[in-house]
Amino acid sequence: MRQTDTRKHRSHGLEARPAVQRRGAFTLVELSIVLLILAIIGSIATPTYFRSLQHHRIHASAQRIAADLRLAQQQAKDTGTTVTVSFNVSDDEYTTPPVAGLPAGVASRTRVELARDPYRCDLATANFDNRPWISFDRFGLPQAGGMVKLQLGKHNLIVSVAANSGDVTID
Repeated sequence: MRQTDTRKHRSHGLEARPAVQRRGAFTLVELSIVLLILAIIGSIATPTYFRSLQHHRIHASAQRIAADLRLAQQQAKDTGTTVTVSFNVSDDEYTTPPVAGLPAGVASRTRVELARDPYRCDLATANFDNRPWISFDRFGLPQAGGMVKLQLGKHNLIVSVAANSGDVTID
């Protein structure tokens, strides 16, 4: 057992105190500084994260629409019939025809709700010769070209269908 010297210090008249053993804990000041640094980093990173999330959501929406338009176009060629994709701007959704060759329970019309997860995107405009739908003939050519405009925050994307060729592009 260690004994502590409690004699008065000659030059200062102070009592010597036992050495204080510091535990491995953090002080309130240290914790406050760490929390302040984390808050600053969070305030910088959060807007960037949400802009990135919006960017990916609107691109996923545009890719989904483009893929569904191409599928409808191919289905028109494969079946030799007219295939129509309808857009409902007020409800931020569109419907595609049943895919031929799938089992009866699976082959129902597909309704894609862009306002819900994973997209959470606004269908701002769908205009194909002043109509909110596009039809592909038996050769896969559209009856009219047009575009679908998507919005999410400050992001805008346009999915276009060329009138002459039926090419689907994302701008």
